[in-house]
Amino acid sequence: MGSVQMDVEDRFDMVVRGLAQGQSEATPFADRVLNWFRENHGDMITAGRTATDAGGAAALRVHLHPADPGVRVHVSSGLAVTVRADVFPVGPGFHEFLASALRRMGRALDIRWEVEPRAGPSAASEHAQERLLVEARRVVDQIGATAGPHLFMLPRHERYEHTELVATPLGPRDMRWLAAAAVGALQLRDVFPWPEPGQGPRYLLGRALTVMWTQVRWRRPADDVERARLVEVNRLLAAAYHGEPNLDLPWAEWAEIRNLIDVTDDLTEEISARGEGVVRWPPIGYRRRAVQARLPAGWWVRVPGAMGTRWDDKATWCVDDGVRTARFTVVDRRERVSLPLPTQTMHADQLVHDGGEWRGAARITRPDDGEVRVLEGRMVGPESEVRVTAQYSHPFDRRWAETLFRSLEWVNPAEKEEDWTAELTAELAVEKPPQEPGRPPPV
Repeated sequence: MGSVQMDVEDRFDMVVRGLAQGQSEATPFADRVLNWFRENHGDMITAGRTATDAGGAAALRVHLHPADPGVRVHVSSGLAVTVRADVFPVGPGFHEFLASALRRMGRALDIRWEVEPRAGPSAASEHAQERLLVEARRVVDQIGATAGPHLFMLPRHERYEHTELVATPLGPRDMRWLAAAAVGALQLRDVFPWPEPGQGPRYLLGRALTVMWTQVRWRRPADDVERARLVEVNRLLAAAYHGEPNLDLPWAEWAEIRNLIDVTDDLTEEISARGEGVVRWPPIGYRRRAVQARLPAGWWVRVPGAMGTRWDDKATWCVDDGVRTARFTVVDRRERVSLPLPTQTMHADQLVHDGGEWRGAARITRPDDGEVRVLEGRMVGPESEVRVTAQYSHPFDRRWAETLFRSLEWVNPAEKEEDWTAELTAELAVEKPPQEPGRPPPV
């Protein structure tokens, strides 16, 4: 498979190295790489960004599938190009696609690969099966030793609540499924969103299901970005249906999405009829329940899954649903002077929380005696603190604000955050936290 390498510990199973010919600076070339992906596979990109460091190196990350952790491209000041990707969460179809894409990109941008990347259908499937055995056995070994929820082929910045053993891009799975995966008894189409070569009906269905499980908020879209997401899911499912009419489609949830965006066409009657006869439990969508989100410096917060999210900057994360809003800003206590927590007697409009290694206090006010109520608080950990501001209008939402504040918890980041290789230090130093593409700037 060329320079495709498997390294489970570092979470990259494709590593390709080469040298850009006839170039002078890293940053313009990194921009050219990102533009090549946009021009040739723009309909697949879910996010993409570039950045530089003080040493003249450049890095970019492009996500080509909702389950793709991101294809990372690092360009050194000497124009050495290194591509790293973890193709496993998406599947063998993605493995073959990316190897082909990198060959074409090398020819288009004049990159001389040390070993030309190749991964045919047989090799990609074999690699996926081998990695599946390793990852499934790793999760089995963790059961009992580590409290849930367990993630399988999903990014580590969110934890989804569900009733089964593990969360996967295609929904929660039980112990029987995990045990079958650990002994190689599952078909690849039962595991991966992109299980086979090409971009046929099963690819379209897998892409739609991944978005439905991990991104859809299951309410009326709050902005153009959320509406575009639902429109795309409808398009993918329609294309999958026309390509393979007998495919097992999520009829009830498809009908629900079409209702959310008021779509009526020739498929409406059939989708509604098929959806009425389907009993699925749980229904598709992790965000029908609460979601735990990771903040910087080891902090986690539990928020309603239906709320929209965005990053205002590297340290401030926001949630809103058009009625309620909250901002979480992480401050390094080693670099800034922090005010002591209030020690006065708590009144009805104040609350405190003690989590052992972290503790905090907050107060609810009504500025200028208006309808809007504001919770302002601080949660302090060993080395950092989170400053919280939540706003709501309805009195019943006071419980939401208090629960949100008390859900903050701190976990030693050395134990939970991703252990990246030293070669990616320059990339991480300049990257911003993930942000949903097209999200309007904060007001």
